[in-house]
Amino acid sequence: MYCLALVLAPPNHPDPVRFAETAMTPYLRDDRETRDDSRPDDPRPYDGFRIGWHDETGVLWRSRLGDLPAHHPVEGASDETRRVGDVDFDNRLFPIPSAVLTPDGRLHQVSPNFFPRVSEWHAARDLLTEDPDRILIPMACY
Repeated sequence: MYCLALVLAPPNHPDPVRFAETAMTPYLRDDRETRDDSRPDDPRPYDGFRIGWHDETGVLWRSRLGDLPAHHPVEGASDETRRVGDVDFDNRLFPIPSAVLTPDGRLHQVSPNFFPRVSEWHAARDLLTEDPDRILIPMACY
């Protein structure tokens, strides 16, 4: 199952990308574990991840029309990160994540279902926006 997880890094972290990679590692299965997508409470739900999103780059930077700003080309992993307060979560093109990983290392599933309810997305958005100075990193998980 492909999904999007959003990792929140502390505002002053010197390397938010490295923080996100390190924070996601405990949630990876090892080679001996089998995948069971029917378990929404799986403590290690991912086989792997990469910075960004599966379908496109710059998911946190796109406008309501889906365009990247000319002043911010996305050429590498560090270009994917963005300050939470600058992200347009109400953009109709903004993808709803399957999980949010907070700076304390806790993984919060947005919904036990593949398609979350509006109330579940609003709860996740509230969690994401608690501190507008945190750095947000998108993670394509599989």
